[in-house]
Amino acid sequence: MVRAGALGLPMALALIGGEPDRFAPLTDLHRRALREYGHDPAAAPTAVHAHGFVADDAATASEQFFPSYQVAMTQLGRERGWPPLTRQGFEGAVSPRGSLVLGSPDQVAAKIVRMQRTLGIDRFMLHVSVGTMPHEQVLHASSCSARRSPHWSRRSSPDPSSPWRPHRGERRHAVSAATG
Repeated sequence: MVRAGALGLPMALALIGGEPDRFAPLTDLHRRALREYGHDPAAAPTAVHAHGFVADDAATASEQFFPSYQVAMTQLGRERGWPPLTRQGFEGAVSPRGSLVLGSPDQVAAKIVRMQRTLGIDRFMLHVSVGTMPHEQVLHASSCSARRSPHWSRRSSPDPSSPWRPHRGERRHAVSAATG
C-alpha cells in the first residue's frame, strides 16, 4: 500500500474472504502515502475486485452461484491451507458484512455502495464467473448488472463530483463484470 502510494500508483484490493470493513486501514494507508509523497489521491484510484453474482433475485443468485463457487474455493483452500467451503461459510460470505457480492441487482448495488462508503473506493470490479458456471447464467448476470449500472452509479454518489466518475475516457459504470 505504501509503495504504491509512494509511486503514485492506483491500488486494487482483491477480496476473496472475510469482512470488507477490515480492509479500510489498507485503503486509508494507500491514500495517506499518496498525500505524503506528493501525489493527488484523485489521480490514483482505489478499487475493489470481488467475487459475486447478479440474478433476478437473491435465491436464484445463491442457487446458481454456489455449486461452481464451492468447487473453486475448495480447490483454492486446498492449495492455501483453508478448509473446504461449506454452505454455512458461503451464507456468511453473502451476508451484508461478507465479501461475496451476490443477490438481486438492488442487493448487489447496496453491497457495493456499502463498500464504497466504508473503504472509500473509486472503482468496483465484479468477478462473476468463478469456476464452471454455465455461460448462459454468466450472460444473464452481465445483463442484470448492465441494466442497473447507471442506477448504481447515481445511488452510490452523494454528489455529482464524488468518486464514482469516469476515469481516462471510461463510460460511467460502477460495475464491470469480469467473465472467464
